[in-house]
Amino acid sequence: MNQKKFFNDYSAIQKQLPAQAKGLPLITYSITLEAWRRGIEVSFFSAAAKNRQSTYYTLKNAGIEYNFRLSFGGLMEKAARKIVNDKAETKKYLKAADISVPEGRSIQLNNNLEEIVEYAASIGFPVVAKPLDARNATGVFTDLKNREALEGALKILREDLNCGEVIVEQYVKGEDTRVYVIEDEVIAAYIRRPANVIGDGRKNIEELIKEKNEIRQNNPHLKKFNIEIDDKLLSYLKDNSLSLTSVPEDGERVYLSKSTLHPDGCETVDVTDELSDKMKALAVEALKAIPGMKVSGIDIIVDRSEDKGYILELNGAPNICGHIYPMEGEPKDVPKALIDYHFPETADKTVDNHEYFTFDLDTVSKTLKSGAVKRVTLPALPEGKLASMKIAVSGYTEKNISDIHRTAVRLQLGGKIIRKANKKLIVKVAGKKDKVKEFSKIILRKIGPGAEVIEENRWYGAYPYYFKAPSIDKSKETSQAMKLRSENIKLKESVSKLKDIEKENQRLLKEIDELKSSRSWKVTKPLRSVKSRLIN
Repeated sequence: MNQKKFFNDYSAIQKQLPAQAKGLPLITYSITLEAWRRGIEVSFFSAAAKNRQSTYYTLKNAGIEYNFRLSFGGLMEKAARKIVNDKAETKKYLKAADISVPEGRSIQLNNNLEEIVEYAASIGFPVVAKPLDARNATGVFTDLKNREALEGALKILREDLNCGEVIVEQYVKGEDTRVYVIEDEVIAAYIRRPANVIGDGRKNIEELIKEKNEIRQNNPHLKKFNIEIDDKLLSYLKDNSLSLTSVPEDGERVYLSKSTLHPDGCETVDVTDELSDKMKALAVEALKAIPGMKVSGIDIIVDRSEDKGYILELNGAPNICGHIYPMEGEPKDVPKALIDYHFPETADKTVDNHEYFTFDLDTVSKTLKSGAVKRVTLPALPEGKLASMKIAVSGYTEKNISDIHRTAVRLQLGGKIIRKANKKLIVKVAGKKDKVKEFSKIILRKIGPGAEVIEENRWYGAYPYYFKAPSIDKSKETSQAMKLRSENIKLKESVSKLKDIEKENQRLLKEIDELKSSRSWKVTKPLRSVKSRLIN
């Protein structure tokens, strides 16, 4: 039995996402898509952030506008984010509000190794070591059980991550929980579960890891990080009397790590409804402890058996995608909550069938990176009576495709062209009802008997807006293009051979120079001179 039945399936959604909507840009896409579908004006612009260009966006409606980067911006005060970016400063505010935090302090790393080790011993091992300004769990080392483990972590922090100041704090056991809070309300919560597989009684662990990675590739949030078979994983299995060839029982969950970091293959499991009222209240209190903090992803270690929690940190720009695409549990619509909060006048606004439209994030990103424009504003979606249509085309020509695309763009319709086998096309189109009707008349007239309407007003899948340009038909590649490719390959081979000959020439010249400077060459100079005269 495949593990798929235990995990959420996002394969249909994954197919609709732009290529650029992965990793952190998925946060931007998820929020702007929600706003755009409501009729809020969305524009993107590029600006410098931490010595590199980053994409920002503006949301505007009814004279109110907010700038965002990823999930940060809007009503969030910059001073609040400055506080939470400093872990030591955050802890001061939390302690002042009498909120439970792990015992710990910040220490300069350079030349203070012994001081750090002594402090860790004073609060008791195991401990956690992390950079003062740690983001996205970079450089966070947990459950360091002794001096040797701590020294190893500090060496990496100093030499590999160039970290100047670290936080050392007690390691608290419990579930690593992220709670997303907007002012007084807990919107969503998930736990980070370490990398794991679920057995079927037949496959071994190595086969199950391969199967699990295929499942993760259909999760937009997790596809960036596969479960890697490395020394850490093998060591963990060995410590638990397991190996890659072990065969778990049917339905048995086998953990492959204790790490709850995404690069180590962890996954998110929604626990919003399971989180106790006490823990939800703790998250809200933590948010209120930071002046100007309106929205945050709050990390809490939760001990469910005692209904007790410790606040680890608050995030001003949390990655919300773990809530939207949990591996297990019910997905939570965090973008909706965020837009509701900033634009409450749109909270109840629904436009029939707007949820089927998507915008071209790939083109937006490429345009901004090119520097051709400073800002890109998305076209507003059509309102009023909308319609969708599917047209089948047989025996098409490339001119037919060009006509279809040009007509759809002119009429401001969404949709795409799908190439099928046996010279067939499927044209999906949607937009204002009168424009869709006009489109069908034009296309049916231009193409003739080869085109027919096969569906009307059956909404499903995604309709890129504006109309998505058709892909190149690689099967129709010209013989000339193939010839040029072949000649290009031959040219590269010739260049490679010339480089090899040049290297050999350089080697021989070097040998000649060495020979001329040798003692034997100097001693035999008179003999070479006599030989030269005899030959001449």
